[in-house]
Amino acid sequence: MINELVEREDVFKMAYEEYSKMSADDLVRERIEAHEKYLMDQRTRERIAHEEGVNKTKIEMAQKALEKGLSIQDIADLTGLSVEEIKQIGHAHT
Repeated sequence: MINELVEREDVFKMAYEEYSKMSADDLVRERIEAHEKYLMDQRTRERIAHEEGVNKTKIEMAQKALEKGLSIQDIADLTGLSVEEIKQIGHAHT
């Protein structure tokens, strides 16, 4: 068992030395951090685009519902927009 631990110790030591070299390399670390930031930014852009698309669809639905004569409360219930938002859409639409 002791021999096995000694053999493993060499493997752990080599792995630690490689990790230390990579960690010490500022360029590698900066590239990794830049890539992580890029991925986070990309996910944020996708989420915002999706939210804007959903909101645009809700506004278009509210406009059509107002044209059809639905009540503001019914439109709010259907779209999830607030009564105030629908009133603003109605004023902007007229």
